[in-house]
Amino acid sequence: MQLSNLVYISHTTYPMLEDDLLDILHVSQINNEKNGITGMLLYRDNHFIQVLEGCEYNVLETYRQIQAYPRHKNLVIAYQGPILEREFDRWSMGFKHIDYLDFHNLHGFSDFLEYPMSDTFIGNQSRVMNLLRTFRDKI
Repeated sequence: MQLSNLVYISHTTYPMLEDDLLDILHVSQINNEKNGITGMLLYRDNHFIQVLEGCEYNVLETYRQIQAYPRHKNLVIAYQGPILEREFDRWSMGFKHIDYLDFHNLHGFSDFLEYPMSDTFIGNQSRVMNLLRTFRDKI
């Protein structure tokens, strides 16, 4: 079984309230556990950044389902490819709502968090994964 990951960025169609985010997390955890998916979801200022890990077929199928959700638009794959091992295996879906303090105390990523759809990060695996790892290690 080939392990794969996929990182996407999207823009929400409406501002997410904490209840919306908790609902997304709950449903994601149930579905991901059933499908052998691990990962992490970050949310900041109407943008999601999510990494999915698992067997390639399940990762791609999960992403296809996510694309159909009306809560976001303009989904862009920032990175996709094979991996040797999972990096977010503690969770069926970890989560972090990036707040003001996180944003201003996170050196080296403020430009990405301010403009997540920029070409600087799309396709830049190391930069995107370093951001996700930074929050993984803080949770």
